[in-house]
Amino acid sequence: MTPARRVTDLLLPRHLQPAATALDIPDDDPRYLEGGEVDYIQGACMAVGREAFFAAGGFDESFFLYGEEEHLAFQLRRHGLGSFLEPSVVVEHIGATSTDLVSGFATRQLFRSTVLSFRNQLGRGPAIGGAVAVGAALAILLVTTPLRRLVGFRRDQGVAWCWHGIRGVVAGVLGRPVRPPSVDAGAAPAWIGTSAPARPASASAVTDR
Repeated sequence: MTPARRVTDLLLPRHLQPAATALDIPDDDPRYLEGGEVDYIQGACMAVGREAFFAAGGFDESFFLYGEEEHLAFQLRRHGLGSFLEPSVVVEHIGATSTDLVSGFATRQLFRSTVLSFRNQLGRGPAIGGAVAVGAALAILLVTTPLRRLVGFRRDQGVAWCWHGIRGVVAGVLGRPVRPPSVDAGAAPAWIGTSAPARPASASAVTDR
């Protein structure tokens, strides 16, 4: 995560993004078929050895939602360990099942975590500059919402999404603590507010890669 990559992702359609500033590996990258080293692995389908995990400091709890797996990969690299994609492993991730219940909160956390990533990787000064750039990009999206919807660019990210994103950027800069969201009990899965789903009885050990 860099300011240039986040701003590019916000303001340009994916097919127009330069490879050097794209957030994602291109769809035709051979690593999707052959595997290989990548910047980081999404937490929904990530495995890491116990010793390596704790040597890298585990998950940084300043990230409430989003970004912690990227920071872990950053710390692992400092210990000489990379992140590797293994395409033969298939994981079904039903995305946004929980965050759809609190979409505004989730958007704020996405951009708060973006600023935290800047701070951890670049230092406080460059992080503030990056936060200003991301906030400006969100402001551009906000004021161009009618035009974007007309041409079909980020049609689902309307005024409210942009505003929540700006609030998240500000929260990241100020280091504000996170207040957990309130969820409509009628819309929430049965386990929310009572107890977490039971963990599997056991888990297979994996290598550091």
